Amino acid sequence: MLFKEEQLPYILRKGKWEGQILWAVAYTILVLIPLSIPRKVGALRFNSMFGVCCSFYLVMCIVFMFFLDKNLVPNMETAWNESRKIHISGQGLLNGVPFVIFAFMYQPNIPIIYRELTDKSYSKMNKVVTSGSGFVVVMYILVSTFGYLGLV
Repeated sequence: MLFKEEQLPYILRKGKWEGQILWAVAYTILVLIPLSIPRKVGALRFNSMFGVCCSFYLVMCIVFMFFLDKNLVPNMETAWNESRKIHISGQGLLNGVPFVIFAFMYQPNIPIIYRELTDKSYSKMNKVVTSGSGFVVVMYILVSTFGYLGLV
């Protein structure tokens, strides 16, 4: 968005044989392979933190694109006014239930997280689960709000 295509260095351009293959290989080597080969169960905290950072980056991209990309959202006031025409129905809520259930499918990781706590107590685990769930809810609200407003 900030630079024209011809101003970018060769490795950042969009052409198939220019930047895309280089970045696909770098992404595979630096991100996908380390995530797919955990050496031990204790690596869950590092993989989880990396996943949280990637998710946070995606959320910030969606929010910033809403505010900065004038091709996507020419007028923010119009987007907010159009969003007030949302029709909420029972069928729409039922269609959203699988997304909510999928969003909170981290329960198999809870025993592993509990095992990795240094202070294994109910109150500490409650704090971890509550803060993690709260963070996820805020991220989903941001993505759904600004993602929807960007499409209106």
